[in-house]
Parts: sequence; structure tokens; C-alpha cells
Amino acid sequence: MKRYEHISGIKNFCLLIVIISHCMLFYADDAMFALSADFSSPVVIKLCAFLDVTVMAAFVFCSGFLYAAGLFRGRSGKEEILSRIRRLILPYYIYGSLWLVPLYTLFDIKSYGRPENAGLIKGYAYMAMGIFADHLWFLWMLFWVNLFFILIRRFLEGKKLVTGAVLSAAFVCADVFLLKDVSCFKLNQVAPYVFCYFAGVVFFYLDERIGKLPAFLKGGTGAMLFLLIAFYSQNKPESRVLFYAMKMLAGIMFYFIFVFPAGTGFFKKLEGSRIYGYLSKYSVDIYIFSLPPIYLFFKLIYPYIGRNVVLCIVVNAALTMTAVVLIIWCRERIRGSDVWKKINKKNSPS
Repeated sequence: MKRYEHISGIKNFCLLIVIISHCMLFYADDAMFALSADFSSPVVIKLCAFLDVTVMAAFVFCSGFLYAAGLFRGRSGKEEILSRIRRLILPYYIYGSLWLVPLYTLFDIKSYGRPENAGLIKGYAYMAMGIFADHLWFLWMLFWVNLFFILIRRFLEGKKLVTGAVLSAAFVCADVFLLKDVSCFKLNQVAPYVFCYFAGVVFFYLDERIGKLPAFLKGGTGAMLFLLIAFYSQNKPESRVLFYAMKMLAGIMFYFIFVFPAGTGFFKKLEGSRIYGYLSKYSVDIYIFSLPPIYLFFKLIYPYIGRNVVLCIVVNAALTMTAVVLIIWCRERIRGSDVWKKINKKNSPS
């Protein structure tokens, strides 16, 4: 499949921002983030409000774009669904079982959805039901959104985007009004991201035309959307429709901001960088492994540098990235070992 450098750029940039924003949330007085400092930072609160609207929405926008790009590769709907189970649900249970529950139990880390002082058995039970998922909630949400668009793929293949928009709106309404209290498997977290995914599909079909637009128009559109969303995030009027619209516009904002330098060959040059290539290759793994170390390093360094907000955030992010790189390195060494090869050979069909 053709490589879209601007989409890869969005994903890699947002990955780093997600890790930094998780390090910031300790100072953001966020009810969904159970562990926090004993004081909050007004600047961090404002930044996190903006990132809450934009970053995950951009990831989902990219997923929709890449799904549309792969629609015509000849895979059946069943194959697409099985692919999403392998890529999203299996990692959820593997990393949830081997990484999330053991660490959170061992260090008794507070987390949304995890009962206080929960032991291993209760932790595994809540994780298995998708209630205690912490940052892995994203995998469940993306799976349900993917599943919906796989089911309506014939409309997308036929470029019947109006029909796709109507069906997306119906799906959002069903999630909001029928599943709003269903916390299992994150079914109540799907609605805000459906239109983000759909926007990614639409912009795949528009990509070549937008690429031919003048640079000032692409950059100017991205800048205007940035200002609009920044204004909204600091005021946040009580409107679910507006919130969903801003999420969708956030994905479009990142698209225009990144398609602008993509036309200059900027991202093609970055692709040759080892660091950038590493981020592209292991982006999902970095995200999956990141949050427990962020909690643990915060608890470790907070007594010493916690009063200096910027320093604590930077040090936490640096330590977390170092730890995650080492974890991935160890995992790859195990995968490349003779023992792992023998296991794979034993389990492979004859």
C-alpha cells in the first residue's frame, strides 16, 4: 500500500504528545486520572484541555484514512474483522494480562476502572471485561469503530459518502442513547470518535486534490482550525454535538498542518532518520508500554522535583521513553532467540 508521509507524521507526532500529556495530567486536576500531585497548574490544565480534544481524534482520523486507502486490496469483510482482532483485541489481552494488571497490582497504582486495593483476581476480572483498561481503552474503542466501518464498507467502496455519514450519525445516536451506561469493553467511549474516523475516510478520497492546493491555503486552513479548537477547548460549552464536531475538526486540523510540509518532501527526509523510523515501527508498542512507567516514575521523582512542574514533566517523559525503548529491545531479543524460534516452529502448522 502507498505510504502517506503526512499521515505517518501525524501518528508519530501525536504519539510523543500523548506520552507528554500523560506526564502532564498529574498536574491537571483530571477526575479520570486517579493519581495526581497535591496541587494543580493552570497552564497545564489549559494545555490538557486542548490536547483532550485533539490528539486521540487525530489518531482515529489517521485510522480512517488508512482504512480507506486499503479498501481496494481485495480482502473480505471477515478477513478485515479478523485482522482487527489480531491487531487490537489480542494485544489488549496479552499486554493487559502480562503488563497492566501485574504492575498495577504490585505497586497498587490508582487507575480509573480499577477498584481500590484490588488484588490480581479482581484486577484480571475487571481487565477481562474491559472496565479496567487505563490507556488501553483506545484499543477497544478503535476496534468498535473499525468494526462499524467494515460493516458499511460497500458504501465506502462505492464512494456513497452521504449514506456513510447518515449511517455514522445513526451509530453515534445508538451509542449515546443505548450504550451510554455500558462501561464494559468501552462501548460507551465510541461515539466521540466515529465522525473522526469518517472524516479520515473522506479526506483519503480528497487527498490528491488537497495536495495540489497552494501551500498558503493548506497552512492557513490548519492555522484557522487550530485557533478555533483552542478557543473551544478553553471554554467548552455544554454541547455534545459541538464536542463531537470539534473532535472531527481536530483530525482535519492535523491533516492540513501536516500535508503542508509533506508537499516539500520534509517527511521523506525524516523517514531516513533512525529515531523517526523507530517511532514509525514501534508506535503502537510505545503507546501500550508507556503509562505504567509514567505512574511509577512520577511516584519516584515527585518527592524530589515535583514542585517544579516543567522539570518533573520533562524528566518523567525522558525516563519513560528510555524505559519503553529498553522494554521493546528486550522483547525483540526474546523474539529473536532460538527458544522463541523453537516455540514458533512447534506451534506452526505442519
